[in-house]
Amino acid sequence: MPGAIHQAEAVAAYCADKDPCNVIILIGIKTFPFDNLRLEIFEKVLAQHPNIKVVGSGGGWYSPDQ
Repeated sequence: MPGAIHQAEAVAAYCADKDPCNVIILIGIKTFPFDNLRLEIFEKVLAQHPNIKVVGSGGGWYSPDQ
């Protein structure tokens, strides 16, 4: 899933000079297999950077109001 990898790497680049860099991961719907895979990729990529702290994750339900 190249898109999710690219997005997670962009977060890592943004956080490069921040320690800690607190991050919240917002996914469409966490129970959808596609979104769950994206979440796993984000967590895996971000875990490679000790300065990045994932402080939460949630589903936005594909709604701009969420």
